[in-house]
Amino acid sequence: TNCGTSGTVEEGCIKMRELTGTGSITNSDLSFPGADVVEIVNTAGPLLTLNVNNSTFRDSQASAAGNTGLQARSQGTANMVLNVTNSSFLRIRTVGLQATAINSASNDVDVSNSTFDTGAGTMIGLDLDADNTGKLVFNVQNKPRIWSSNGPAINVFGGTNATIDGRIN
Repeated sequence: TNCGTSGTVEEGCIKMRELTGTGSITNSDLSFPGADVVEIVNTAGPLLTLNVNNSTFRDSQASAAGNTGLQARSQGTANMVLNVTNSSFLRIRTVGLQATAINSASNDVDVSNSTFDTGAGTMIGLDLDADNTGKLVFNVQNKPRIWSSNGPAINVFGGTNATIDGRIN
């Protein structure tokens, strides 16, 4: 909790660059960041599989620079698989979960049994994006609860020559 100084743009609970292999965030309560709760950015390298289970990302609304709950951005030639299960994104200032594939990168995102709740503030639940020749694959399933304020509950966006294939159930 209290991950960084409130209002400080580059401070958050977890910031990782060029993470590869298999990683997990399990049974965690990450809260009150300066900006992003968790930010993972890969630009190249082997595949990253990140499993997020039974975790809570919360309260970036409390910071003037508050931003996303979980940002998973693959760009360049990076490849990422993100599995989010039984997790909560609460009172996030901008976007609960943002997954992006830029340039020739790929991002494969599965969200299951999770909650996105803006509370009294503003928040987009999920933002799923691909740009240039990026490839985005996603499944949002198993009764997720998604609320939003001041934007869509789920935003799916593709630019230039991106490929997007997904399901929201």
